[in-house]
Amino acid sequence: MTWSTEIIGFIGVPRLDPGRASGARLALSPLREHLESVILPDARAGRGSAQMKAFLDLDRDQAVALFAQILTGGIEPVVACLGSALLHLLGPSRPLLDRVRRGELDVEQLVEEALRLEAPFHFVPRTALDPIELQGQVIEPGQRVALVLAAANRDPDAF
Repeated sequence: MTWSTEIIGFIGVPRLDPGRASGARLALSPLREHLESVILPDARAGRGSAQMKAFLDLDRDQAVALFAQILTGGIEPVVACLGSALLHLLGPSRPLLDRVRRGELDVEQLVEEALRLEAPFHFVPRTALDPIELQGQVIEPGQRVALVLAAANRDPDAF
């Protein structure tokens, strides 16, 4: 299992799972090594982007955490979107391929439609900061909630 999978497996669940924490913590070790042996020396030498140089202003734990978020946010969504787009393009019903062939979708629209149909992240865990009432249920500050992205943009009259 790759380090990104270990990290996503820990942060991508709606409830904190201490059993997954050790795998995620171990996965951060090679990431820390890469940051300290490649990214930071390049930034110190003036190579790389302004964003890379920003790592120099962070303590090592903050830099590793930020690096992990950037990489997992850049790897997992892209892989999921590509897989989803290919299924819709080349799968049995081929709904997107037919729309591309008819000229109804260009490449940018294809990507947006693939993301709408199957978001790479189906939910986003959050912690409530303020009390809020939704359909008679009160969510108190400090409670964990999951925003279900997979339920969004499904109205057939709008999409």
